[in-house]
Formats: sequence, C-alpha cells, structure tokens
Amino acid sequence: MYGLQWLRRLIRRNTSPIEETTAHKWKQRLSIAYMLLAWNAFGFVAYSWYKGRGDWADYYGFKTEEDKNMPNNEYFARTIGRPGTTKLITMRGFSVVDTKDFDYEAEKEKERQLATEQRPLNM
Repeated sequence: MYGLQWLRRLIRRNTSPIEETTAHKWKQRLSIAYMLLAWNAFGFVAYSWYKGRGDWADYYGFKTEEDKNMPNNEYFARTIGRPGTTKLITMRGFSVVDTKDFDYEAEKEKERQLATEQRPLNM
C-alpha cells in the first residue's frame, strides 16, 4: 500500500467484513456509476471544445494578447520559472524545428524595465 498502512488499519478496525457476493455487487454498482460519470465528463469537454470554449482561459478573458501569441514551450518555461538558462526545443512530429535558449531571470528583468518605462509619472 506504499505507506498507507495506517489507513488500511483504520478502515479494518472501524468496519465489519461483508459477504463476497455483496462486495461484488457493490463493486459492479460503483464501476457503472464511475463509467457514467467519466462518460459525461468526456462529453462535457468535447462539447465545450466544439463550441469554441476549448481554451477556457482565453474564452473567459484570463489570457492576454501576449500569452495568446506566445509559443507553448516559452509559456510553460515562464510558468515554471526555473532560474538560469533553459533550452527550449520546438518539434514537429519527430523532427526538431527550432532550438532556443531562454533565460527566465533576464526576461523578468526586461519586463520590469518595460513596466517602469510605461508607468505614468505622478506630478
């Protein structure tokens, strides 16, 4: 159970054994309920994608124009925020299309400088 022995002991201490046929019946019921729930969740995601709401952050206005135009590998490199230089590789199929070095700290510094330049002066 990989470190969950305490949970197993707790359940076994506070429950009583049931018959095998009853356990099998409830296992079948729960598996059917899980199947229906998973199928409905898949249908909801497919319907949302079909209606143009696949990128929910864009649909609800949480993405900026800069985020929309940014390549996925750079977007996730910014999100992770790993210090130092990161090598970003763009692939199409099994072939490498582009390789680029990305420095998160340098990009943040550029953004800070740009923000201070664009900030209006209060007089």
